[in-house]
Amino acid sequence: MTLSSHLILRAEVENGSDSWLQDPALVRYYPFEAGSGGRAEQLAGDGVGSLMLVGNSPYGEPEDIYVQKWKGPIVGTEWRPGRKPGTFSIRPGEPRESVIHSLFYETDSGTMTLEAWLRPESKGTGPYVWAGGAFHSGYVLGQSSGNFSWRIATTDEPKTVYAPMQPNLWYHLVASWDAEHQKLLLYVNGELAAEEKMEADFIPPEFVADRFNAPERDKGGLRIGGFQSSQVGAVPFNLDELAVYSRLLSPEEVRERYEAGKPQGSVEEQLAAFEVEQAKQALLEEIQMEIPADTYGYFPRGSEIPVTLAVPANPFWTGSLEASWRIEDLMGNTVSEGQRELSIREDEGATDDFMVTLPECGLYFLQIVLNDETGEEIDSVEYPLGAIVELPPLEEQPESSPLASHEIVTRGPEAPVLGFGALERIIRGPRRVAPGEYDFSSMDEIVGEIRGRGLDLMLCINSVPKTLDEDPDSEVFNLVEYKDLMTQLVRRYKDDVQYWEIVNEPNSGHHGKTLGTNNQDRAQKYVAVLKAAYEVVKREDPEAQVVGISGCPGFVPWLDAVMAAGGGPYFDIVTIHNYRTSPIQNSARKQEVLKVREILNQYGKDAPIWNGEFGIKQPAPVDGRPMTDEDFYETYEGRLNSTYGHQFLSGFMPVVPPEVSAAWTVQTILLDLADGCERVFQLAGAGNVYPFPVGYGRPSEKGVAMAALAEVLLPMASVERIPTASIRDAAVLVTTLDGRRIAAVFSDDEPELMFRAKGVKVLKGMDIQGNPKEWPVDDEGVVHIETGMSAQYIFDVPEGFAQIPIAEVLADGVMEAGRLDGVVALYNPGEKEKVYRLDVELPGGVSLECEEEARVSAGETVEVPFILTAEQLKRGIHELSFDVLDAKGRLLAKTQYMLTATDATITIPAFRVPVPLVADPANWKDVPAVVVNQVDYVLSGKPVPGVPWAPQWKGEWDLSFQYRLAWNEEEGLCLLLEVRDDQLRPAPEEDVKRAFLYDNLELFVDIRPPSMRRSGYSSGVEQIMVQPVVEESAGEATAFSMVGDSSALEIRFVGRLTEEGYIVEGRIKPKEDSPWTLEEGSTIALDILMDDADKDLRKTIMGIGYGGLENAKNTSNWGWFELGPPPSR
Repeated sequence: MTLSSHLILRAEVENGSDSWLQDPALVRYYPFEAGSGGRAEQLAGDGVGSLMLVGNSPYGEPEDIYVQKWKGPIVGTEWRPGRKPGTFSIRPGEPRESVIHSLFYETDSGTMTLEAWLRPESKGTGPYVWAGGAFHSGYVLGQSSGNFSWRIATTDEPKTVYAPMQPNLWYHLVASWDAEHQKLLLYVNGELAAEEKMEADFIPPEFVADRFNAPERDKGGLRIGGFQSSQVGAVPFNLDELAVYSRLLSPEEVRERYEAGKPQGSVEEQLAAFEVEQAKQALLEEIQMEIPADTYGYFPRGSEIPVTLAVPANPFWTGSLEASWRIEDLMGNTVSEGQRELSIREDEGATDDFMVTLPECGLYFLQIVLNDETGEEIDSVEYPLGAIVELPPLEEQPESSPLASHEIVTRGPEAPVLGFGALERIIRGPRRVAPGEYDFSSMDEIVGEIRGRGLDLMLCINSVPKTLDEDPDSEVFNLVEYKDLMTQLVRRYKDDVQYWEIVNEPNSGHHGKTLGTNNQDRAQKYVAVLKAAYEVVKREDPEAQVVGISGCPGFVPWLDAVMAAGGGPYFDIVTIHNYRTSPIQNSARKQEVLKVREILNQYGKDAPIWNGEFGIKQPAPVDGRPMTDEDFYETYEGRLNSTYGHQFLSGFMPVVPPEVSAAWTVQTILLDLADGCERVFQLAGAGNVYPFPVGYGRPSEKGVAMAALAEVLLPMASVERIPTASIRDAAVLVTTLDGRRIAAVFSDDEPELMFRAKGVKVLKGMDIQGNPKEWPVDDEGVVHIETGMSAQYIFDVPEGFAQIPIAEVLADGVMEAGRLDGVVALYNPGEKEKVYRLDVELPGGVSLECEEEARVSAGETVEVPFILTAEQLKRGIHELSFDVLDAKGRLLAKTQYMLTATDATITIPAFRVPVPLVADPANWKDVPAVVVNQVDYVLSGKPVPGVPWAPQWKGEWDLSFQYRLAWNEEEGLCLLLEVRDDQLRPAPEEDVKRAFLYDNLELFVDIRPPSMRRSGYSSGVEQIMVQPVVEESAGEATAFSMVGDSSALEIRFVGRLTEEGYIVEGRIKPKEDSPWTLEEGSTIALDILMDDADKDLRKTIMGIGYGGLENAKNTSNWGWFELGPPPSR
C-alpha cells in the first residue's frame, strides 16, 4: 500500500516518512487506498477497526442484516477516483449506513477531532460520519440544506454549528469537540468556519457491545453513510480520507494540512473534472460483463455458462479493447483463461458472447478485466462460482424429500437450486392494530412470495397471548382473541399453508411473561395455547397439520414436560431444534433424537419428528475467498469453545471453518435422518456467513456439498445407521424410492475403514462435493475407504455391506483397587500378514502397560493384553481409546472403551517447607496444576446452541481455572486457584451471605473419618465461601464457613487480580478438637465449585468433576484425597 499521495497528515513529514502514524493521539486513520474489495484498512495504532464496506454480491443479494428490511438490493458502497490522480475514494451506499465495524466510540481524553477529505454531491440533508445520531448521544458530521453541519448530543440539547458548502468540490473538513473549554469547532479548507461554546456536557455514543462478546458483530460506534433508522437522510458523497484524534489540531496544523493535501485546479476546473468523472461513471454502469444471476452462481458441472460482454459507444474508451478472463479454483490455480476483443467507436459499441465451463464440482472464481488500448484497466468484476451435480428442477423433486429450508436466511432461488427448497419454514405473526384487528400486509407479501416460487409452506405463528384468561371483553390479547386470530389466519392462508407450527421455541424464555420461567409451568401454559390453536386449525382446515413442541436445545425434557401436561392430543408433528457441534460423537453419545422417540412411545404418541432448525455457520470470506482454517483459528484465538476435540466459535449458532461447516452440515442431516427425523430444516443456508445473520448471496463449499447430498436424499425412502466400531466414525445407508442402496461414510479422524462388499469388483460413488470416485473390492470382498469429516458416498452397495472391525477392547468395565486388566483384539481380514501399531489416548491420572506392536496373520485375531493403573483418576466414567495404525503410520481404525472408576483416591503432595500466603503461583512450581476449562466441567449454564442470548458459559475465556492442592503440618491444607474470568462481579457487602449468586469460590470439605462418611451432612462437613479480591496486590479475602461459629476449621484466604481474572490462595487447618489430623496417610473428601456472574446472577457454575449441584445436600460424590509425601523432583 502506498500513502505518498495522501498528505492531510503529512505536511510536516519529509522524505516519505510515515512517523506520523505513531502519533499517540491518532486513534483511527483510513486512507481508502485499496481501490477494490469490501474492506478499508485502519492504519493507526494497533490497526483495530478496519471498515467493512457493505454492498451486494454479484448476484444482487445484500450482505448484511441492516438491509434485510429494504425491498430489493441496496446501492452498495463503491470505489471511486480520489481527489488526486491515481488515488481512490469511497462512495458510501444508500439508503442506510454501509461502512461499518470501526469499533470506535469515543476518545479517552474526551476531546475528539474528525479530519476528512470529502466531496458532497448534493445540497440535501444527511450524515457523512457519525455515531449515535447526536440527538440522545453521539455526534454527526454531515450536511444540512446546503451547509456542512457538526452536531453533538449534550446534557442540555443537541448543539450544531454550520458552514456553507458547494456540491461537487473536494473539501478538507476538521470537526472538533474541545472537552476542556466545551467548544464545538468546524474548519473548512484550512479556515475556522464556525465555533460555539456551551455550558452543557457532551454525551458520548452509547457503547453497543455485542451480546455474543464478538466485536466483529458490533455495528455501533463510528459509521459512514446514511442513518440506520430510516431511508430518509442519506446523501451522496465521496470520502477520500478520514482520521480521528484524541486531541485538537492547532489552526496552523489545519492550515498546513489543507495546503499540502488540496486538489489541483481551480473551482471551475474541479467542477469540469467532476462532470467528466460522472459521465465516465455513468458509462461504466452501462458496461456489461455478466453471467446469469438467477441461480446465485451455482451451475451444473460441465455445463456451458454464458458470459456477455457489452461496451456502448462512447468518447472515452475507443479502439480495440481487450477483455481478459480467468477461472481459478479454490487453491488459486488457473483452470482456464482467454482473451476477447471488442472494437469500440464513438458512435458504435460492441457486444461479445462466449461460454466457460467448470470441469469438476467445487468452488471457482471467474475474473474478467476490461482494458483500453494502452493496457490501462477500465473495469473489472469477479464472480464466485459453484459447480454442482445436476439436480432435477423443483417441480420434479419428490414431495417426500426430507430437505427443507428456512425463510430467514434463504429468501431467493438458492435453496431450491441446491435441492433444499420444496418446503420452507417461516416465523411470522400479523401486527395487532386493535383488539381483534390485524395488519396482514407483511405476511401476505412473504406468503405470496414463497408460494409464487412453487414452494410448500410451514407457517410458525409466534404470537402468544399475554394472558390465558378468556374474558371476551378484555382489551388485553388473551386466549379468546388468540383463537380469533388463529381463525382469521387459517381462513386467510388455508390454500397456501400446509403446516401450522405453534410458537417458536416456547422453552427458550422468549415468552416468559406468558408461559412462565420453568419447564413445568411453561408446559402447562403452552399446552393451553397449543390446544386452542389445534382446535381452530382442525375446524377450519381438517387436512392441515399442526406442528408442536418446537423446542430449542433442551428439547428432550421440554417434550417430556409437554406430554406430562397433556399436550399429546394437540399436535400431529414434533419439531425439535437440534443445534449441535461435532455431530458424529454428539449424536452417538447423547442420542437425543432417539430419546424424543422414546418419550413419544412412552405416552403412546405416534408422530413424525422433524428437525425444524439447525445450522452450522461459516465465517465471512476474506478478500472474496473463503477463510482458511489457519486464519479462522488465528482470528478467533482465545474465544473458541471445544467439544470432543473440535474447536468452534459460539455465535448465533456454531461457527467453524468453511470446509468443516460443509462437512458438519452433511453429517447432521444424515445422522438426524438415520436416528428418526423425517425432515430437516436448514437455518444457516449455503450463503449464510458469520457475522451476518442473513444470506451473503455467494456460492460456498457448503452449497456445493448440499447439492451433492440432495442428489442422494431427494429420492430417499429410508435412512439407517451402519454400525461402526468407533463412536468417532459414522456410516449410514440410504435406500431410495426405486430400491437403490447408497452408503455415506465419514469420521472425526482420517482412517482407512474396511467394509464387507461381496459380489462386486468395484464400487462407484462420489466425494462430498459430487465428484466421481471408485473403490476397488479385493478378492476377499473387502473394500478400503479412506475417509474423514467430509462424507464419501458409495453407490449401489450390496446386501451385507458392513464395517469389518479390526480392533475391539475386551475388559470387565470396572476399575477396582486402581487396576483394570484387559486385551485389545486385533483382526486381519487381508490375505497377508499385517503389522499393527497401537497408539492410546488415556484419561488423565492413569498409566498403561501394553505392547505397542503386534503381528497378525491373514484371517487371524491376536489379543494384546494391557494393564491400566490409576494414579490420580477421578471417580466416574472415563474413555480409553486405541488407535490402530499400519506399518506406514496410516490410521486404520479407532476403538473406544468406557470404564468406570469406583474408588480412586488422589494424593495431595506435601510442601517441604511452609509457603507464604501471598497469592503467588511461583511458590507452587513443584505442585502440578489440574486444569478445568472444558464444557464437560460446566454444571450449570452449559452452552445452548441456537439460543445465544440465554445466560450460559461461552468458553474458557468466560470462566475457567486451574487448581493446585498441597499440605503442610504447620499450614494445613493449601489451595491455589488461578481463575480466568472476563467479567469480575463479586457479591456486594450487603449481599455477601448470598455470595454463591456472584463470582465466588465454593469449597466443600468432608473431614469425617472414612468409616463415618455418608451421603448426608453431619459434623465435619462444611461449605466454605470465598470472595475474589478486586485489588492488584494480594489482600485478605472474605471467606467464611456456612456452619458459622461451629466450624471445625481455621480458614484463611487471600487473593488478587490478574490480567485475565484473579487468584485465590488459602489455608484450611483443623482446630484442636477436629477429627481430622495433618499427617501423611490422612484422608479428606473435597469438591470445588466456581460461581460466575456477569450481568446475570450466577450465570455459570463449573466444578472439578466430582460432586455437582447437589453438593449442599449430598456428599457422596466428592473426590477422595489422601495426604501424601512431597512431590518428587
